[in-house]
Amino acid sequence: MLFTLLLMIFLELALNWNGIETIRNVLYLPGISLVTVLTIYKINAKLIFLVINQKKIRFLLQRLEEFWPTDKYGESIQIGLQRMHDVAHKSIRFFVYVCVACICILSSAPFVSNKRALPFSQYNICNLETSPCFELLYAWQIMVTSLQILPITISFDGLFLSFILYAYIGIELIKNALLQAISTNANSSETRGNINEIVKQHSLILTFIKETNLLFSGLLMIQFSASLGMQIFLLFMLTRNGIPPDTEHISTYGFLYITFILQLSIYSIGGTMIVNQTKILANISFGLEWYRDGNTDLAKSLKLIILRSQNGEKMTIGNIFDLDLITFISVCELVLKTAFSIYTLLNTITA
Repeated sequence: MLFTLLLMIFLELALNWNGIETIRNVLYLPGISLVTVLTIYKINAKLIFLVINQKKIRFLLQRLEEFWPTDKYGESIQIGLQRMHDVAHKSIRFFVYVCVACICILSSAPFVSNKRALPFSQYNICNLETSPCFELLYAWQIMVTSLQILPITISFDGLFLSFILYAYIGIELIKNALLQAISTNANSSETRGNINEIVKQHSLILTFIKETNLLFSGLLMIQFSASLGMQIFLLFMLTRNGIPPDTEHISTYGFLYITFILQLSIYSIGGTMIVNQTKILANISFGLEWYRDGNTDLAKSLKLIILRSQNGEKMTIGNIFDLDLITFISVCELVLKTAFSIYTLLNTITA
């Protein structure tokens, strides 16, 4: 489908060039949607990722077994960590519910509008106005959405966000361990042993974050670039007939736009939480006042935590952009500017 779309665009530009008006025609190529193409591209990329990286994913899952248990420092801390866990999983479930609701709205559109329009634009091999052409293509799209798009999206996003969650909880345990060490005698053998254990666990979690970033960074670039293109297209189509958009355009494009925004925001929040967590460790380690006790071994251990935590371990998008809320806001700003520029340009042309 992607090749066919590119071929149509090339032929339209090469054979029917009529100035900037041709660009406007390209945006309205019949029977195809940029969202459909980019969705197929993104889903297939995720599917290939999950298939070819099974060994690496299993290795990261095995690494999680080396993390401290949540009850290591008492029931009260475990309850607090369980609350964080529940909030994170509720957020993921909310995203899943939004995706399902969006698919249901798109799927019900033909019945609500009484038009023989498929939920997703595609090249049709038969006339939709005749039976059973529409019924067969409609059933095919629903089957692909239910058995491929939703499961792969949930599997990939759930896997990545779960890794982020476990790393966050692991660092939270280290924070509590350091806070407990502050209240004890820094020169005692027990405290030194605890600090050494904390340093090893800290190194393990930072290595886990780096390996997770190395594994997911490339696909996150595909995720963000495809979502960027889809958001620009959706926002333009949402407002192409005027602002504010009518109910039909909101149901067709608005809910999809909200879904993509929500997906990127969850990714960005997770990345921001990891950076903030690792940076806080530097402040807590400094609060141990290791420089006053004259304990050389303890000082070396805490210096190591401080040095590795000062810059904050982070997730990246293709090892180019940081995965955080700053990047998310920049993406949203770019989407709004680009869509509004296209809208203004085409309105000027057709005026």
